[in-house]
Amino acid sequence: YKIIINKQNNFYTNDIKNSLCHYLPELKIEIDIHGGDVVFRTNQQPNKQFVQALHHLETMKQENRIKDYGVQNSTMDDVFLKLTRDTNIENESKSISMNTDIL
Repeated sequence: YKIIINKQNNFYTNDIKNSLCHYLPELKIEIDIHGGDVVFRTNQQPNKQFVQALHHLETMKQENRIKDYGVQNSTMDDVFLKLTRDTNIENESKSISMNTDIL
């Protein structure tokens, strides 16, 4: 799942992440736009902890710590792009180490 949060200007991404990691320990930052949105990714399936995280986000919104939030299920395109990106990074690191060995 992706959790998209529209941050308040004075609120930091790490503060949001730290408060949500209590409920979603595998939460990772995917995109962070300074003074704008942050997109988190989690493999957590909807369960009690996931729902508690959403309640926490709603509380943060009511306290004006965030402007808004949304949840989106990952698409097959998202999965394919992530696999492609991870494979490219792995291949680049292998080619770099091979070039180093040649030198």
